[in-house]
Amino acid sequence: MYLLCIPLPLLVVNPPVALKPRLRWADQLEYLPQTANKLAMEEVLTLGLGGVGAVYSLALDLSKQARITTVCRSNYQVVKDNGLTIHSDSFGKFEPWRPHKVVSSTSSPEATETEYSYILVTTKALPEATPSTADILRPVVSKNTTIVLLQNGVGIEDPISAAFPENPIISCSVYLSSSQFSSGVITQTALERVVIGGFDNGVVNSMLLKNRVARFAELLRVSGANVAVNDDIQMERWKKLLWNASYNTYCTVTMMDTLTFCETVPNATELIRTCMNEVLAVSNALGHSIPPETVENLIKFTMGNGKYKPSMLLDRERGSQMEVEVLLGNPTRIAKEHGVPTPILNSLYGILSAENWKLRQG
Repeated sequence: MYLLCIPLPLLVVNPPVALKPRLRWADQLEYLPQTANKLAMEEVLTLGLGGVGAVYSLALDLSKQARITTVCRSNYQVVKDNGLTIHSDSFGKFEPWRPHKVVSSTSSPEATETEYSYILVTTKALPEATPSTADILRPVVSKNTTIVLLQNGVGIEDPISAAFPENPIISCSVYLSSSQFSSGVITQTALERVVIGGFDNGVVNSMLLKNRVARFAELLRVSGANVAVNDDIQMERWKKLLWNASYNTYCTVTMMDTLTFCETVPNATELIRTCMNEVLAVSNALGHSIPPETVENLIKFTMGNGKYKPSMLLDRERGSQMEVEVLLGNPTRIAKEHGVPTPILNSLYGILSAENWKLRQG
């Protein structure tokens, strides 16, 4: 799976906020950072072992502080029998790399016998799919589980938080050039960066959330991953959406790579700029301070980096469902709630929703 290869440069409707309980000093001990105990072994479950899931599962394994169980679907038998071949510019070559355990389903006895500290969700964000991500996670989430979302889009935390209100959620904005062109073979080149932050739903204790974020960041850093912590992780999501809601969607509608789109479509740059400015306006309405020059920086970067096929275009070419709701549906609904006009985003949402419907019909 491709996630946007761009260096930096929903209204998140929370449940009514209840007063967070004051903790006795002794009770706070469980929320202390675990950095002092370098030998602590975290049980980690990864849902989805494509490009993103494989690379970050490998990174956590390299920390020597995490034991990895992976849930595989299409590549289950290959990974179980032979492991993964991973060629990573960031973490090295592994022929093969094997997780501690490979399971085919979260409901399998092999998956449910372990209590997980972290569950990584690296599948495509498709809130309309059945079963839902929350339903898939339910058999393996315990009271001590932190759920980590390494997915595109905005508003993706809400359904998970609604299903598991007492579990910490870490939201991640991933910038990674990684792909699985054949079953069991993962290639990651050049760019690798992940920005992480806690999702505050008003229920989870803030000290617990902060320390679960810190511990996860530590596990990644030990392996050499390029990780940053941002308390305003939603701003990071909207910043990434500037590119995903414009280039990703226009290239998918036209079935063109970025360079071909920019060179052949009349007023292509103005179309992109207008679309990005709509996203920026919605983000501003939510109080996220994205520098306005980010728009021009992204346009300049994209035009100077040759041919690139965005993730949504690749999905359409494969006949797979596209992440239309989290990249366009949620932003347009938020815009409507805040009185922000988004005619370009609305049009793209309608067109690509129709295309998704056709893909579902086969």
